[in-house]
Formats: sequence, structure tokens, C-alpha cells
Amino acid sequence: EDGQALGKLTNGAYFIRIAPPGVHTYTDTSEPEFKDSLKLQVDPGETYFVEGILTKGLVIGAADLTPSDRGAFDKASKELTSATTQ
Repeated sequence: EDGQALGKLTNGAYFIRIAPPGVHTYTDTSEPEFKDSLKLQVDPGETYFVEGILTKGLVIGAADLTPSDRGAFDKASKELTSATTQ
């Protein structure tokens, strides 16, 4: 966010970001030529989930940031590890 790295995701990893209310834009920068951004309006007291998916490109994968939900996270979390402990 704002050019600052919030974490490094690998397959099977997640991280938590506590953000103040307001508009936030998150950008994946794994490959400079394949950037994806997601803009979120963060409301006080709310929890938001974002999924980062590596899509197949012609030569390399490209990131896709998409809104998700607690149900999807709960289902996937059994297989995930915290990116902060890797």
C-alpha cells in the first residue's frame, strides 16, 4: 500500500493487516509488468478478506487480487500458514 510492502505471500500463506478507516489501494508487485490493484473502502469495526491468486500468463504467472469472505478463508485456513512465521 502506498509503495510500502505489507507482506510477502507464497502459496499457502496469509497475513493480517489492520488498516484505519478510509480508502486503501493494495497492489501486487510480484512482477513489474503484471501488476494488479484492489481498492477497498475500509469501514470502522469491519473485517475484510482479500485473496491473491496467481493466474497463468503466457510466460509467467500474473497476480490477481480479489475480494473474498470469511467462509472462504475459514475453509482454506486449515491449509494456510501465517506469512509472518515463514
